Amino acid sequence: MNYTTIKNEIENIKKEFALLDRDFDKEIIPYVDVFEFNKNVDMLKAKFYSKNNESDFFNNLFNTNDYYEEISLHLRRMNDVLKERAAKEGVSLEANKNIKNSLEKISDIIAILIEEYKESVKKAKANFINFNNQEEKEIKEILRDLTGLKEQMKRVLNYDSKIASNVVLVEFKNIFSFLTSAITVAKKRKDELLLVEIADATDRIMQIINPVFSSKSLVKTELIYHYLSYELQEIKASAVGEHLT
Repeated sequence: MNYTTIKNEIENIKKEFALLDRDFDKEIIPYVDVFEFNKNVDMLKAKFYSKNNESDFFNNLFNTNDYYEEISLHLRRMNDVLKERAAKEGVSLEANKNIKNSLEKISDIIAILIEEYKESVKKAKANFINFNNQEEKEIKEILRDLTGLKEQMKRVLNYDSKIASNVVLVEFKNIFSFLTSAITVAKKRKDELLLVEIADATDRIMQIINPVFSSKSLVKTELIYHYLSYELQEIKASAVGEHLT
Protein backbone atom coordinates (compact mmCIF):
# COMPACT_ATOMS: atom_id res chain seq x y z
CA MET A 1 0.00 0.00 0.00
CA ASN A 2 1.28 3.47 -0.93
CA TYR A 3 1.46 5.30 2.40
CA THR A 4 2.47 8.64 0.82
CA THR A 5 -0.66 8.66 -1.36
CA ILE A 6 -2.85 7.91 1.66
CA LYS A 7 -1.22 10.72 3.66
CA ASN A 8 -1.80 13.18 0.82
CA GLU A 9 -5.45 12.15 0.55
CA ILE A 10 -5.91 12.59 4.30
CA GLU A 11 -4.48 16.12 4.12
CA ASN A 12 -6.75 17.00 1.18
CA ILE A 13 -9.84 15.76 3.02
CA LYS A 14 -8.81 17.66 6.16
CA LYS A 15 -8.59 20.87 4.12
CA GLU A 16 -12.07 20.28 2.67
CA PHE A 17 -13.56 19.74 6.12
CA ALA A 18 -11.82 22.86 7.42
CA LEU A 19 -13.86 24.87 4.90
CA LEU A 20 -17.18 23.64 6.30
CA ASP A 21 -19.08 26.43 8.01
CA ARG A 22 -20.64 24.46 10.84
CA ASP A 23 -21.26 25.21 14.49
CA PHE A 24 -21.32 21.62 15.68
CA ASP A 25 -22.03 22.69 19.25
CA LYS A 26 -25.30 24.30 18.19
CA GLU A 27 -28.28 22.18 19.21
CA ILE A 28 -30.66 21.21 16.41
CA ILE A 29 -34.20 21.53 17.77
CA PRO A 30 -36.61 19.04 16.16
CA TYR A 31 -39.47 20.61 14.20
CA VAL A 32 -41.96 18.71 16.37
CA ASP A 33 -41.71 16.79 19.65
CA VAL A 34 -42.45 13.08 20.07
CA PHE A 35 -45.90 13.62 21.60
CA GLU A 36 -47.06 15.96 18.84
CA PHE A 37 -45.58 13.75 16.11
CA ASN A 38 -47.32 10.62 17.39
CA LYS A 39 -50.61 12.48 17.73
CA ASN A 40 -50.34 13.75 14.16
CA VAL A 41 -49.45 10.28 12.84
CA ASP A 42 -52.42 8.70 14.65
CA MET A 43 -54.73 11.32 13.12
CA LEU A 44 -53.27 10.71 9.66
CA LYS A 45 -53.73 6.95 9.95
CA ALA A 46 -57.26 7.26 11.35
CA LYS A 47 -58.25 9.57 8.51
CA PHE A 48 -56.72 7.40 5.80
CA TYR A 49 -57.69 3.94 7.02
CA SER A 50 -61.24 4.94 7.96
CA LYS A 51 -61.84 5.54 4.24
CA ASN A 52 -59.78 2.48 3.32
CA ASN A 53 -58.90 4.06 0.00
CA GLU A 54 -57.01 6.92 -1.58
CA SER A 55 -58.46 10.44 -1.55
CA ASP A 56 -60.59 11.76 -4.43
CA PHE A 57 -57.77 14.16 -5.30
CA PHE A 58 -55.23 11.34 -5.46
CA ASN A 59 -57.67 9.09 -7.31
CA ASN A 60 -58.34 11.71 -10.00
CA LEU A 61 -54.70 12.68 -10.40
CA PHE A 62 -52.86 9.36 -10.13
CA ASN A 63 -55.31 6.45 -10.42
CA THR A 64 -55.54 6.69 -14.21
CA ASN A 65 -54.28 4.66 -17.16
CA ASP A 66 -50.93 6.40 -16.78
CA TYR A 67 -50.85 5.75 -13.03
CA TYR A 68 -47.39 4.10 -13.03
CA GLU A 69 -45.61 6.91 -14.87
CA GLU A 70 -47.39 9.59 -12.82
CA ILE A 71 -46.65 7.98 -9.45
CA SER A 72 -43.06 7.15 -10.43
CA LEU A 73 -42.51 10.77 -11.53
CA HIS A 74 -43.95 12.07 -8.26
CA LEU A 75 -41.72 9.72 -6.23
CA ARG A 76 -38.68 11.26 -7.90
CA ARG A 77 -40.08 14.74 -7.39
CA MET A 78 -40.63 14.00 -3.69
CA ASN A 79 -36.95 13.10 -3.38
CA ASP A 80 -35.96 16.28 -5.24
CA VAL A 81 -38.10 18.41 -2.90
CA LEU A 82 -36.32 16.96 0.14
CA LYS A 83 -32.93 17.69 -1.49
CA GLU A 84 -33.95 21.27 -2.33
CA ARG A 85 -35.30 22.02 1.13
CA ALA A 86 -32.28 20.47 2.83
CA ALA A 87 -30.04 22.60 0.58
CA LYS A 88 -31.88 25.72 1.72
CA GLU A 89 -30.88 24.74 5.27
CA GLY A 90 -27.25 24.44 4.15
CA VAL A 91 -27.12 20.65 3.77
CA SER A 92 -26.20 18.81 0.57
CA LEU A 93 -27.67 15.30 0.61
CA GLU A 94 -25.43 14.41 -2.34
CA ALA A 95 -22.31 15.54 -0.45
CA ASN A 96 -23.41 13.53 2.58
CA LYS A 97 -23.84 10.48 0.35
CA ASN A 98 -20.24 10.94 -0.80
CA ILE A 99 -19.09 11.21 2.82
CA LYS A 100 -20.86 7.91 3.61
CA ASN A 101 -19.03 6.25 0.70
CA SER A 102 -15.73 7.72 1.91
CA LEU A 103 -16.41 6.38 5.40
CA GLU A 104 -16.79 2.87 4.00
CA LYS A 105 -13.53 3.21 2.06
CA ILE A 106 -11.71 4.51 5.14
CA SER A 107 -12.98 1.54 7.17
CA ASP A 108 -11.65 -0.81 4.49
CA ILE A 109 -8.25 0.95 4.44
CA ILE A 110 -8.04 0.82 8.24
CA ALA A 111 -8.74 -2.94 8.17
CA ILE A 112 -5.98 -3.47 5.55
CA LEU A 113 -3.47 -1.33 7.47
CA ILE A 114 -4.15 -3.22 10.70
CA GLU A 115 -3.39 -6.49 8.90
CA GLU A 116 -0.21 -4.99 7.41
CA TYR A 117 0.86 -3.81 10.86
CA LYS A 118 0.24 -7.27 12.34
CA GLU A 119 2.26 -8.86 9.53
CA SER A 120 5.13 -6.40 10.09
CA VAL A 121 5.20 -7.15 13.83
CA LYS A 122 5.07 -10.88 13.12
CA LYS A 123 8.09 -10.65 10.79
CA ALA A 124 10.01 -8.59 13.34
CA LYS A 125 9.45 -11.24 16.01
CA ALA A 126 10.60 -13.97 13.65
CA ASN A 127 13.81 -12.08 12.77
CA PHE A 128 14.53 -10.94 16.35
CA ILE A 129 15.54 -7.58 14.86
CA ASN A 130 12.86 -5.16 13.72
CA PHE A 131 13.80 -4.01 10.22
CA ASN A 132 10.29 -2.61 9.71
CA ASN A 133 10.32 -0.14 12.59
CA GLN A 134 9.88 2.90 10.30
CA GLU A 135 7.06 1.22 8.39
CA GLU A 136 5.25 0.37 11.62
CA LYS A 137 5.55 3.97 12.82
CA GLU A 138 4.16 5.16 9.49
CA ILE A 139 1.22 2.77 9.68
CA LYS A 140 0.43 3.82 13.25
CA GLU A 141 0.52 7.48 12.25
CA ILE A 142 -1.82 6.90 9.30
CA LEU A 143 -4.18 4.80 11.44
CA ARG A 144 -4.35 7.59 14.00
CA ASP A 145 -5.12 10.17 11.30
CA LEU A 146 -7.71 7.95 9.59
CA THR A 147 -9.47 7.20 12.88
CA GLY A 148 -9.64 10.92 13.68
CA LEU A 149 -10.90 11.69 10.19
CA LYS A 150 -13.52 8.97 10.47
CA GLU A 151 -14.87 10.47 13.70
CA GLN A 152 -14.93 13.93 12.12
CA MET A 153 -16.90 12.59 9.15
CA LYS A 154 -19.39 10.89 11.47
CA ARG A 155 -19.84 14.16 13.34
CA VAL A 156 -20.58 16.04 10.11
CA LEU A 157 -23.04 13.36 8.98
CA ASN A 158 -24.76 13.30 12.37
CA TYR A 159 -25.15 17.08 12.45
CA ASP A 160 -26.28 17.45 8.83
CA SER A 161 -28.66 14.50 9.14
CA LYS A 162 -30.45 16.16 12.05
CA ILE A 163 -31.06 19.19 9.84
CA ALA A 164 -32.18 17.02 6.91
CA SER A 165 -34.34 14.87 9.20
CA ASN A 166 -36.13 18.01 10.32
CA VAL A 167 -36.98 18.61 6.67
CA VAL A 168 -38.48 15.10 6.56
CA LEU A 169 -40.45 15.86 9.75
CA VAL A 170 -41.87 19.01 8.15
CA GLU A 171 -42.83 17.07 5.02
CA PHE A 172 -43.98 13.89 6.77
CA LYS A 173 -47.72 14.51 6.34
CA ASN A 174 -47.29 14.83 2.56
CA ILE A 175 -44.86 11.90 2.45
CA PHE A 176 -47.21 9.62 4.42
CA SER A 177 -50.32 10.62 2.46
CA PHE A 178 -48.71 10.15 -0.93
CA LEU A 179 -46.84 6.91 -0.23
CA THR A 180 -49.78 5.27 1.53
CA SER A 181 -52.18 6.22 -1.28
CA ALA A 182 -49.66 5.06 -3.89
CA ILE A 183 -49.36 1.69 -2.13
CA THR A 184 -53.16 1.35 -2.20
CA VAL A 185 -53.25 1.99 -5.96
CA ALA A 186 -50.36 -0.42 -6.59
CA LYS A 187 -52.01 -3.18 -4.54
CA LYS A 188 -55.38 -2.71 -6.25
CA ARG A 189 -53.67 -3.05 -9.60
CA LYS A 190 -51.41 -5.86 -8.36
CA ASP A 191 -48.41 -3.88 -9.58
CA GLU A 192 -45.43 -5.42 -7.76
CA LEU A 193 -42.90 -3.33 -9.68
CA LEU A 194 -44.51 -0.11 -8.44
CA LEU A 195 -44.56 -1.47 -4.87
CA VAL A 196 -40.82 -2.14 -5.12
CA GLU A 197 -40.26 1.41 -6.41
CA ILE A 198 -42.28 2.85 -3.51
CA ALA A 199 -40.26 0.77 -1.03
CA ASP A 200 -37.03 2.01 -2.64
CA ALA A 201 -38.19 5.64 -2.38
CA THR A 202 -38.96 5.07 1.31
CA ASP A 203 -35.50 3.54 1.78
CA ARG A 204 -33.89 6.67 0.34
CA ILE A 205 -35.72 8.82 2.89
CA MET A 206 -34.63 6.53 5.73
CA GLN A 207 -31.02 6.83 4.56
CA ILE A 208 -31.29 10.57 5.21
CA ILE A 209 -32.20 9.87 8.84
CA ASN A 210 -29.90 6.94 9.70
CA PRO A 211 -26.68 8.95 10.38
CA VAL A 212 -28.57 10.78 13.17
CA PHE A 213 -28.26 7.74 15.39
CA SER A 214 -24.85 8.35 16.94
CA SER A 215 -24.61 5.14 18.97
CA LYS A 216 -26.36 1.89 19.77
CA SER A 217 -27.69 3.30 23.03
CA LEU A 218 -30.81 5.48 22.98
CA VAL A 219 -30.09 9.20 23.13
CA LYS A 220 -33.03 11.26 24.39
CA THR A 221 -32.56 14.06 21.85
CA GLU A 222 -32.67 11.48 19.04
CA LEU A 223 -35.94 9.85 20.17
CA ILE A 224 -38.09 11.75 17.67
CA TYR A 225 -35.95 10.42 14.81
CA HIS A 226 -36.46 6.85 16.02
CA TYR A 227 -40.22 7.38 15.80
CA LEU A 228 -39.87 8.97 12.37
CA SER A 229 -37.71 6.09 11.15
CA TYR A 230 -40.17 3.53 12.51
CA GLU A 231 -43.12 5.14 10.69
CA LEU A 232 -41.16 5.08 7.44
CA GLN A 233 -40.27 1.42 8.06
CA GLU A 234 -43.99 0.72 8.49
CA ILE A 235 -44.73 2.34 5.14
CA LYS A 236 -42.01 0.27 3.46
CA ALA A 237 -43.26 -2.91 5.17
CA SER A 238 -46.75 -2.20 3.85
CA ALA A 239 -45.33 -1.94 0.33
CA VAL A 240 -43.29 -5.14 0.42
CA GLY A 241 -45.72 -7.17 2.53
CA GLU A 242 -43.64 -7.45 5.71
CA HIS A 243 -44.77 -7.16 9.33
CA LEU A 244 -42.85 -5.14 11.91
CA THR A 245 -42.53 -6.53 15.43
